[in-house]
Amino acid sequence: MNQNLKTTLQICLALMMFVAFGTITNSASGDKIKISLQPEAGSILKCRAQLEFDGDVVVFNADPKAEETSMTLSVKSEQLFDQFQIDPSNTLRKYSDATATILLNGKESNSVLLESNRQIVVRRTKAGFHRPLQYFSNGGALKQAEQELLSVPCDLFALMALINHESIEIGKKWSPENRLTQALFSLDNVIENRLSIQIKEVDKNRIAKVYLTGDVRGEVDGSSTSIRISAVALVDLNKSVLRAFRATLTENRQASQLAPGFDGNIKVDISCTLKGTRDVNDETIKQVAAKINEKHTSRLLWNSDSQFEMIYDPQWKVILSDSDVVVMRYAEKGNLLAQCNVLSLPRRPEDKPLELKEFEAQLSKNVIGDSGAKITSSTTMTTSTGMKVLQVVVSGVEEEIPMSWIYYHLSQSDGSCVAVVLTIEDEALESFGNADVKLLDSIRFVPKDRKASTPPKTVR
Repeated sequence: MNQNLKTTLQICLALMMFVAFGTITNSASGDKIKISLQPEAGSILKCRAQLEFDGDVVVFNADPKAEETSMTLSVKSEQLFDQFQIDPSNTLRKYSDATATILLNGKESNSVLLESNRQIVVRRTKAGFHRPLQYFSNGGALKQAEQELLSVPCDLFALMALINHESIEIGKKWSPENRLTQALFSLDNVIENRLSIQIKEVDKNRIAKVYLTGDVRGEVDGSSTSIRISAVALVDLNKSVLRAFRATLTENRQASQLAPGFDGNIKVDISCTLKGTRDVNDETIKQVAAKINEKHTSRLLWNSDSQFEMIYDPQWKVILSDSDVVVMRYAEKGNLLAQCNVLSLPRRPEDKPLELKEFEAQLSKNVIGDSGAKITSSTTMTTSTGMKVLQVVVSGVEEEIPMSWIYYHLSQSDGSCVAVVLTIEDEALESFGNADVKLLDSIRFVPKDRKASTPPKTVR
């Protein structure tokens, strides 16, 4: 080959390679890139999030000799919402749709966000809170199923904080802080964090392709979990918007006394566009912001086709729920402290309310018997809502562990009544504090002319 022709071809080839590379990235490998996904106050994002869960659910068995109960699970969830940024820590979402179709051992059920709960405030909490993200309904209180529908892996608010970086070279990896990782996977605690984030490409339109890979070990609902993720995000560096995010997660979560385990895969697909802006001085936004500041923890609503309902702290987990009975367990940082059974009782005649001596006699005869347990105290009190409460404390030993059983009988003047039974180890009493009193204060009887599915207008 002619030397001049060979040189010309080499130059042309080099130019072609340069042009081709220029269509992929307009920044050299050593250039610093800033990813700023903290939306300005007043900005509105239009978002769609789809999730799929496929695997096996494992139910906790207290008997170590018994085989674990496993059920196949398939979930398809879709959420459509506009996200309005109030301030760096709070965002308001208006959901047009939030549903999940659940197949558990082939039996189908559905979860949906009620119309009254379509305005949701998502708060980024400070260190020390149970979860890094909290969800509040602007219209009342969420049910536990609604909260679980919302608090899924890879929440958009958590993603935006995770991917943020003041200055990073293309091709270089960085590791997110534990608190950000905890929020991404909705964990109680991070034990080992081996996630890495890397900007691999930036095209001529300033769209960055960001990869998130690695694995995490953590704790959630009193059990250990291992999660591996492989994900890619498209970030518009000009508009500071996360345009798209796709991820595949593999999780192995152990069953606990608070929640079932999960062994399977999760697929996440999120897309966003910048819809516009709104005046942050709008009176509605001021009211929302004020309401956020009044709340220190989110509250959940339990009600069914029952005569009563409750507003409770998320540290209580509903384990079993029927029309007239609910079984709950209370945990602190994943540690089980107490169990509480709440039962609807037959209405008593208005002129014959249950008295404390009669309540003690009933417990002595029908519950304590010859078990060796003893009544250690009894009293009468009144809830903040005006209901009469009979309290009887029984102490005893179960499997060589000192225990307390606290029996409550709540009633109002029309004869409506409900029983609350608390079971707790004596050494957990101090940590438990007055969580039972708060629960009693939240119980209210549902008027006959109001459907139980309708949330109360106000939340204490």
